[in-house]
Amino acid sequence: MVNAVIVVDMQNGFMAPEGTLICGAAAREIIPRIEARLRRERAAGAALFFTQDSHAPDDAEFQMFPPHCVAGSDEEAIIAELQSFASEATIVRKRRYSAFFETDLAARLQALQPEKVVVVGDCTDIGLPAGTTRFPPDRETLGGGNADIYFDRGRRILRAEGLNPRVVLEFFARQRGILCGIEEATGLLRQLPSPQVTVTALSDGDWFDPGEVVMRISGPHLEFGLYETALLGICAAGGLGAGRRRRRMQRAPELAPQRLH
Repeated sequence: MVNAVIVVDMQNGFMAPEGTLICGAAAREIIPRIEARLRRERAAGAALFFTQDSHAPDDAEFQMFPPHCVAGSDEEAIIAELQSFASEATIVRKRRYSAFFETDLAARLQALQPEKVVVVGDCTDIGLPAGTTRFPPDRETLGGGNADIYFDRGRRILRAEGLNPRVVLEFFARQRGILCGIEEATGLLRQLPSPQVTVTALSDGDWFDPGEVVMRISGPHLEFGLYETALLGICAAGGLGAGRRRRRMQRAPELAPQRLH
């Protein structure tokens, strides 16, 4: 199997000195390193993907940020240093932070089944929220290996006391933003062997307000409490923006009311 290399948002709008949202002069230091890595990966037969921020002139994201990377503009273009690689790559144009929102990137990666996914570029934590969304959670996460110690202690205490109270866990942020990571969060919850846990949530790409609940999980504590750390990490990887919620919170479409698997 070959590697897949995803180059995140290396565009004039973010990396050129005259870019509207330039990440800073220091950010340009990564360019030769990315070039060197791409040469090695290309020589080894890797599949290259370039994500490309591409906005309509009236995009709602411009309520917080100045207009940038408008479709067809010079800012939308990949920087000159990487153009030769981009010309041979699959271009993934996106209108939100996540390269998985309303794109075919996940399907392409699933079809490719790469041995390794290499991620380079700028703002990779929000361009590819939580690493690679829509992929199954690993064994360490499902086993609770990523949980904060007090969640594990709480689980052991409840088990020792023969208790398993029904609880409600709500997720919210202190700032306005665009939601990313819900699909991966529900993907994790689908792996749980409990028919008693229910989830309601907004959708990836929805705007949310400060303090607004974006996901609510209810059920017996022992069935999902251990995964709070992982779920917070997934949701925290979403990018921040400004705006207003577009739709009401719905029961997560992937999850039936009485089953998660």
